[in-house]
Amino acid sequence: MDELSILDQKYGAGKGPSSNHMFTPIYNDLLKDHKEDFETILEIGKKPGLYMWRDYFPKSTIYGFLDEEENFEEDRIIGLKVNQMKPLEIKRLDKTFDLIIDDGCHQPIPQLISFVSLWEKLKPNGLYIVEDVFPGNAQGIAAFSDCFDDCKVHHIHALTDCFVCFQKTLEPC
Repeated sequence: MDELSILDQKYGAGKGPSSNHMFTPIYNDLLKDHKEDFETILEIGKKPGLYMWRDYFPKSTIYGFLDEEENFEEDRIIGLKVNQMKPLEIKRLDKTFDLIIDDGCHQPIPQLISFVSLWEKLKPNGLYIVEDVFPGNAQGIAAFSDCFDDCKVHHIHALTDCFVCFQKTLEPC
């Protein structure tokens, strides 16, 4: 089992084979070369995912937008109560990120609101992953890249556990 899947199982993040999902093996392949490089990571989701990412990226500060939890801070994790449907709440964090993972409410409209609100906070060459995309919506979510000149689709996984990964380019596409 890959490292990220082991951490997923340890914390119960719900992204790996132990919870009948296959995100973590794919993410492990996609992200393993960046483990020492990424400084700031944001996950829209739940607390267990924050712990998984903290242990996977040993030098990163992990931020979380948590709709159902109160603000908290501990060992390289900063959790903030943020509603994914409220752009002003999303934009209030004055940080930039190497990686953003949207594992929030899994609906296209909130995913688009978050994407448009957070794109300016993604560092050049950064990755933005929209997770839990319904298979029929993968191409529609990929069209989010049309919102910005410096956005390209990096990876689409549309078989099982669908997600779309975007990359912020250094120059307009």
